[in-house]
Parts: sequence; C-alpha cells; structure tokens
Amino acid sequence: MKAKLILGIGFVVAAIVALLLFLQSNNLKSQLQQSKTESEQLQSQLAQDESQIAQLQPLANKARQMPVRTKFQKSFGPGYVLQIFNVSRTSLRVEVTVAALNKSLAQVVDGGRFWFVRGFASGDQIEIKSDGYDSIKLSVP
Repeated sequence: MKAKLILGIGFVVAAIVALLLFLQSNNLKSQLQQSKTESEQLQSQLAQDESQIAQLQPLANKARQMPVRTKFQKSFGPGYVLQIFNVSRTSLRVEVTVAALNKSLAQVVDGGRFWFVRGFASGDQIEIKSDGYDSIKLSVP
C-alpha cells in the first residue's frame, strides 16, 4: 500500500513537473516570437533610416562646400591674382595658404563681395580654408 501511495505521489509530481515544463516552454516560445518580431521591426527601421541618410548625404556634403567661387587672372605685373567671390549673404572669414612658401593671408569677405589676392606664381599650390567648410585646393595655371 505504501508503495502504491509513493508511486501515485511520484506520478503526480512528474505530472506537475511536466506541466510546469510545458508552460515554461510555451512562455519561452512566446518570448522568442516577440523577440523575432521586434528584430524584424528594428531591421525594417534600420533600412528606412539608412535610406534617409543616403538621401540626405548629398545635402550634408553640399553644406560642407565653401560658398565661394574662385578664378585666377593674369596680373598686369608679374604673376597671377586670385579672385575669391563670397556667394553667400553672410560674411565669411577666408584663409589662403601658399603651400611651398608656408605663407597665409586671411580676410573677412562680406556676402556678395570679392577678395583679390595678388602675387601668385604659375604652379603655386593654393589652399583656401574657412571654419566649418571643406578646404579648396587649387593650382595656379
């Protein structure tokens, strides 16, 4: 009789353990499905964000371009004159550097105005810089 009672209790305990494992398994399956759904949503959002970045990248690159037009002209005397025209409406601090001489000149150029920089020789390598913009590298003709 004791053996049957112990065996009966063993079956009940085994059934309860099996039920708990089944419930835990279903809970884990549900969590896994939720995680998969979240992962798919995040991947979709990432693809949308990457697409928006790709669309905005040209605008960001354009914003980094210094708002100037440049032109070299043969000087009346020896050498060349560099014309720098500020195409923006605001003033712009511009620095011009001759690489070989390690010589720099700086000037604030008002919006819609020119700056004429004289004294360049043919072949000089020029760099034009302004804070917040990509530099411009030119070679004197």
